Amino acid sequence: MRLITLALLALLALAGPSRAQDGDTQPDSDAAGATDDGRSWSGRWHANWSGGAARMELTQTGTKVHGSYPLLGGELDGEAKGRELTGTWKELGRSGRFSFRMAPDFSSFMGQYDNGEWWTGGRMGLRPRATQMDQSTPRTTLRSFLLAGIRAADGEDDELGRANLVVQQPQSLPKIERLQNTQALYQLIDLTTVKLFEIPAPTGDTQDITLTQSGSGATIKLSFQKDRAGKWRIVDPGEAAMAEMRTALLARDGGKPAGAEAYLRLRSPRDTMRALLTAFRDWQGNGPDQARDTLDLSALPIATRTAEGDLAVQFLKQVIDRIGPIVLQEIPDDPTTKDVTVIFRHPLGVIAIGGTGEGGIGPYRFTTDTVASVRDIYSAIGSAPVRTGAELRIPASAFFQLRHELVLAAPALLRRVGALEIWQLIGIPLLILASALLAWLISIIAVRLVHWRVGEHALSAQRHLYVPLTIALAALAWSLGSFPLGLPLAVRVVTDGLCAVVLAAGCVWSGFLLADALSAGAARRAAARPGSLDEISVYMTIFALRAALVVGAFLYIADRLSIPTSGIIAGLGISGLAVAFASRETLSNVFGAVILMMDRPFRRGDSIVADGRSGTVEHVGIRSTRIRTAEDSLIVVPNGKLSDATIDNLGSRRTRRVTSTLVLPYAAGRLAVDNFVNALGEMLRARAGVVAEKVDVGINALTGDGYEVGISLHLDTSTGREERVLRQALLLDIVRLGDVSGMPIGKAHVPEGEPEKETAE
Repeated sequence: MRLITLALLALLALAGPSRAQDGDTQPDSDAAGATDDGRSWSGRWHANWSGGAARMELTQTGTKVHGSYPLLGGELDGEAKGRELTGTWKELGRSGRFSFRMAPDFSSFMGQYDNGEWWTGGRMGLRPRATQMDQSTPRTTLRSFLLAGIRAADGEDDELGRANLVVQQPQSLPKIERLQNTQALYQLIDLTTVKLFEIPAPTGDTQDITLTQSGSGATIKLSFQKDRAGKWRIVDPGEAAMAEMRTALLARDGGKPAGAEAYLRLRSPRDTMRALLTAFRDWQGNGPDQARDTLDLSALPIATRTAEGDLAVQFLKQVIDRIGPIVLQEIPDDPTTKDVTVIFRHPLGVIAIGGTGEGGIGPYRFTTDTVASVRDIYSAIGSAPVRTGAELRIPASAFFQLRHELVLAAPALLRRVGALEIWQLIGIPLLILASALLAWLISIIAVRLVHWRVGEHALSAQRHLYVPLTIALAALAWSLGSFPLGLPLAVRVVTDGLCAVVLAAGCVWSGFLLADALSAGAARRAAARPGSLDEISVYMTIFALRAALVVGAFLYIADRLSIPTSGIIAGLGISGLAVAFASRETLSNVFGAVILMMDRPFRRGDSIVADGRSGTVEHVGIRSTRIRTAEDSLIVVPNGKLSDATIDNLGSRRTRRVTSTLVLPYAAGRLAVDNFVNALGEMLRARAGVVAEKVDVGINALTGDGYEVGISLHLDTSTGREERVLRQALLLDIVRLGDVSGMPIGKAHVPEGEPEKETAE
């Protein structure tokens, strides 16, 4: 029964919608009656206008909409008509009209004041719990002020208004100035390190405390005053006093305040904690990378650092949720400290931040001990409730969602057996079984696709493909599906290494068989296709694929087992040099085949002349090329020599050039010779099989025998036999023209030129 329950819970965690965990944001009790169906105007909106920004709370009842933005004491009243909302606003003694129009997806609106200025807003999620302002003592007052200030700096503008409630300022100041003073006071305190536990209990209605800056010794003084209602408030030091204290505190950093994102450089333990907490604001973007960067993962295998880092971040989130709200100002911001800052200590481990750079200083990260022990700490305190106000905004991972369901349905499965919990021990064989079944089904489909693509002639290779393909797919399914189990590092090192070896072996085995199946069909098509480079392209491609598969498998295994790949690459290089030296002639021919394949100086069936060898190309292999001569003998030429030879490809000629010379006697007369030459040119241009634009006839020279007339033309033929037949017909036509025109041709000859050896059709 428990096995069935676990399987159902696993399916729910992997396929179903995520449910809120302990610690996820929840609506405030004062907003419990408001509904937000995504289509009405009810809900929280982040509003922006040309003069500022604020959070708005809108509630729609029928067509009436009422809203407020407490930070500035503003209120809105309007009437909704579908996606249109019009009404009035008032704020700090000012008022006016507005008009909003909601976007078609109901997630934002665009609006205007009555004076034409813009006003926009975007829908926000459920409202997180507001900071509870405890003003019972100076210590709790300062703690509440800092927590609200942290959330205000994190983008919760309303929290600045809550922080402002505990600051004693003249009521005559406008609210905007009071908020600005509150923000300046928080930024001033943020430059110090606060030790809340050292603040003594008050002895009267006033109390002064001194805060010191880490690394410099600079101090500031804060005064607290109890009001008539018994609540303690921080007395505003005044602009002049804050300016003087700020100057003293900034001297440590050269007199200039750090930039808004300077904390991402992890220059102090406080920066590291701030980077972790702010990472959860952008969890759908760069947040996971930012959070992972705050951990010292140097003790983990390189191949598992990303996965283990992501899991450690989520364990750390769960622990911090239960520690309570983190007051950043209690964490030192000294960029030169060599001390390890302990955030939380438990008998099973410690949550601490230490320097990872030279000399034990920055960048600062959560220590390797933290990464190693955070899982055990969570296992021990995971049943503790989340502290109010400590919720970190991060979506539940599949592992924590599954474990949360087990907490509710079968808590007995959470008991530890060695390094694993009972539900993980049950989940391992279930996942293996599911991976094998899924891999088998996919392999059936894949093999049938191969059969459809290459046909019956590769059926033997296809039958052998089932086993290795199923093995490879099962290993891949385990690799992707094991994350929800959250296996500890000691187990993952073994399972990941074994999975990597099995996956690599299955891929190489499947790749070799698949290459055989595909090459069989490709070779047939290459042999049947006129003008192809024979099977050389197929052979070379298959050889390259197999070599790539083997090398890739070794590198993948080395990466997953955290073996430095530089040593493997160097070993392959040395081995390759030895093999290359021992078989340099063979490799020369193989590379020659590659050159012939890339350059394609000829194709099968072309007539070529190369280094005195002439004939028709019959076959191009990986090592040599076979040429059939005119005498019907077969010449085998190594590809290395053929690739270096000067190749005259007669088969690639578009036309065939013919030249001849006629000698006409001087006794025929200049005019008769001229008429004969013109008539000869016209006859040749009109002759079928002759390229008219390439006919050239004219007197070349005056010799002792008479006028020497040169003839040059191109024949549009594809074979040597057609060329001889057409050449003979042309010569007879020339003689016939001489007889008709009465022109005695004293001498005619064909000079030595292009070879006239007949080649096979």
